[in-house]
Amino acid sequence: MSNKTKWNWIAQDKDGAIGKYSIFPDLRKKGWYAEDNEFTLIEMGFSYEVNGWKESLINLETHDYKIVDGILIKVDKMEETKWKWIAQDKDGKIYKYDSRPNELSTVFMPKGDEVCELVQIQIEDLTKYDWKESLINLETHDYKIIDGILIRVDKEDKQQDSTETIADKAKKIVFGDREQTYGDPGKNLRMIAGMWSAYLGIEITPEQVCDMMVQLKIARLKSSPDHEDSKVDIIGYTLLKERLKENEKKL
Repeated sequence: MSNKTKWNWIAQDKDGAIGKYSIFPDLRKKGWYAEDNEFTLIEMGFSYEVNGWKESLINLETHDYKIVDGILIKVDKMEETKWKWIAQDKDGKIYKYDSRPNELSTVFMPKGDEVCELVQIQIEDLTKYDWKESLINLETHDYKIIDGILIRVDKEDKQQDSTETIADKAKKIVFGDREQTYGDPGKNLRMIAGMWSAYLGIEITPEQVCDMMVQLKIARLKSSPDHEDSKVDIIGYTLLKERLKENEKKL
């Protein structure tokens, strides 16, 4: 299914996984179900049961949603013009604002009676040193969030630079936004490897984390073969694996 698919429903399974659906999904014993070409996964699951998951189904034509601490929450639908700005704080939190926020010591703060909406919670071990440059005017640009990093992109109706390949985009993310935020990628990958090793009871290496993330992206391409972000991520994780090998040679 192409990335132009209209997702009409969103719901959370018993194990915490969150998916969007183009049709009304079936309620099964442990979650919501639709065929692969009618479903896309947007959040991985937990190792514990989510209370009230059977009541999590949201009609995206009548309501919006937000995800807080991994839990899907229904919110009233906002006017399209409500949020004018989006920015990422130093600790990784991302907020939308209805007017240009003030820049404080480590965060962006709404002015006076203006309001904001949390888009992403704080990410452990993430320090976005270039957070002051993250403020995006949503009237002139769009955005995307890749691996927790807020990235400014041209609006869809603007002609993209045809000379920039998928490989170029992957390099820009790995050596640009990701590099500025995380520094040495080995630290984050080693943390993930340690968590997966403890959960599975077998040793997982940082290189294997990269391999498995590539497999995850390939699986997503099976249901959404035109989804460019998955193609970019496949190259990106391959580049990260090569960086790990290069860093080991320097030790």
